[in-house]
Amino acid sequence: MRLWLKRVLISALCFLIGSIFLVWLLLSSSIFAPARGHLTAHMLTNALGGQIVEIQGGVAIDIGPVLHVRAEDVVLPSQAMPQETLASIGQVDFDVDFSDLLKGHLDLLDLSADRADISLIVADDGTSSWHRTMQRPSDQGKTKTTDIASILTGHRF
Repeated sequence: MRLWLKRVLISALCFLIGSIFLVWLLLSSSIFAPARGHLTAHMLTNALGGQIVEIQGGVAIDIGPVLHVRAEDVVLPSQAMPQETLASIGQVDFDVDFSDLLKGHLDLLDLSADRADISLIVADDGTSSWHRTMQRPSDQGKTKTTDIASILTGHRF
């Protein structure tokens, strides 16, 4: 009986160590860099209220109780003026509480942006690069206008 219990405990420990290693590999290996970039861009898009985020550089994640994420060459295209770039940011750093992330809740902590180039343009017809009209299925025909101020509310730069 003791031999059986010892084997089960050793197997469980090996499985736990292997799982931790695989998670670390997923978060830090350059092999998975494109997947990390797409996942981070998708999470930032959702966190910014639907503002499309493109990450053209790499994404580095430091593991701990609070994940520190660093994204390089982040671009926010204008949705009102598709030919224009709303913002081009050299580096974005933020923290995410790991326990909140496991619960599916994303709250960006200590958001900072370096080397930001923001283009706020108003066309001759009055269209601005920072306003956009988004329609959600739950709105049922209503349109909602969101501007850059509501996207950045609650974030310290």
